[in-house]
Amino acid sequence: MNILIPFLLLHLATPFPVDPWITGRETAPPPIYYLGGAFNVDYVGDWPYGSSYALTVNPEDSICYLGVGSGIYLLDISDPANPVKISEVETRDKVEDLRYLDGYLYVADDAAGLGIVSVQHPTDPRKVGFYNTPGYARGVDVVGDLAYVADREEGLRIISVADPAYPVEVGSCDTRGHSIDVKVGGDYAYVADGDGLVVISVADPSEPVEVGFLPSPGYYHFAYRLDLVGNRVYLANGNYGLRIVSVVTPEEPVELGSYDTSGYARDVVVADSLAYIADGAGGLVVLSVADSSNPTRVGGYDTPGYAWMVVYADSHAYIADQGRGLRVLSVSDPSNPAELGAYQTPDDAMNVALSDSLAYLADGYGGLRILSTADPSNPIEIGHFDTRSNTQDVALSDSLAFLTDRTKGLLVISVSDPTAPIEVGAIDTPGQAEGIAISKRRITLSTAGV
Repeated sequence: MNILIPFLLLHLATPFPVDPWITGRETAPPPIYYLGGAFNVDYVGDWPYGSSYALTVNPEDSICYLGVGSGIYLLDISDPANPVKISEVETRDKVEDLRYLDGYLYVADDAAGLGIVSVQHPTDPRKVGFYNTPGYARGVDVVGDLAYVADREEGLRIISVADPAYPVEVGSCDTRGHSIDVKVGGDYAYVADGDGLVVISVADPSEPVEVGFLPSPGYYHFAYRLDLVGNRVYLANGNYGLRIVSVVTPEEPVELGSYDTSGYARDVVVADSLAYIADGAGGLVVLSVADSSNPTRVGGYDTPGYAWMVVYADSHAYIADQGRGLRVLSVSDPSNPAELGAYQTPDDAMNVALSDSLAYLADGYGGLRILSTADPSNPIEIGHFDTRSNTQDVALSDSLAFLTDRTKGLLVISVSDPTAPIEVGAIDTPGQAEGIAISKRRITLSTAGV
């Protein structure tokens, strides 16, 4: 049993006030606690940044806003081959979606609802307001003074952001399944709802009402995200790939065509009759949708991680690539997308080991991360070792960190200088190395697939 497990058991078993800024995290790194006695556990700080699931781009200012776990990185992309971080801001929960409008970022902030961040000064982003929706905010669109939030089991929530510091809900509409994404066009909101496409009239924002529905083609074909171009909805439909839906008559959405991608379609954006699909393990897929009844593959690019979300701007595709941060691709030749640059973010922390005032995180595709917890309310990363694979667990002995890695087996890292960890040994284990324990200089591993 590693050190993380008793921490979590105490955290779950012991009642203490819950800070709404940290509730509901699903994949963010583990919080850091002080154990002040058997019945006294207090939250004092955490390392909020993790894997990338969301992004948006402001091409006018050449800034990419990248969700990284429970935070946002602001990246200068004026040179797409070399994205540079300008600043960062913590959010209240995991960033699921982002929209930029007139100097503000609107954040679908999972269990924390809608967050609003002022980015008028990119070097100094400021949280200015939030609205705690009743569900889990997964998608957001903003039109005028209204934010439309896809709130998973709680359907569509319509929130006035006329005063960003004090957002107020003005209306809501229950949907059939799990609302994941929303786009608004005219008097209608189009919701990717897991079970299918839901069309909601928002002509009266205080009384939104469902007027149309197109079911998903099967249980495993989950409707995730969508794009709206004219009277066409382009739906990223999981295992089913891309669906193209006519909403000429919003009350009667009709499927025109589809394309079964090789991966798991998570997101789609359409520009100039081309659909750019974040296809999970299939990377980026580019389809011609000039003929809605017969979409055809034009090109693609196998990203190193798991393509989760995609944004298009100025002949570039920006991809939130889970486990591998931001990937910037040139799609000036759609048949041959080429990576221009990347920005590696932390991944999802899998396990943690502690020694003195240092925390050693097994960070998935982010490798080993070493944080100083001298000030527990403000952990600071002081060292990093890139395993270039999937790090699952970590254990410490003297000045060595032992890592289990699903691809590389057991790695031995010298941390005698925590600011400059180096690999000093490795053993290629059978199967996928996952768990590790050390007792009396004996190492015990758990592996999968053996």
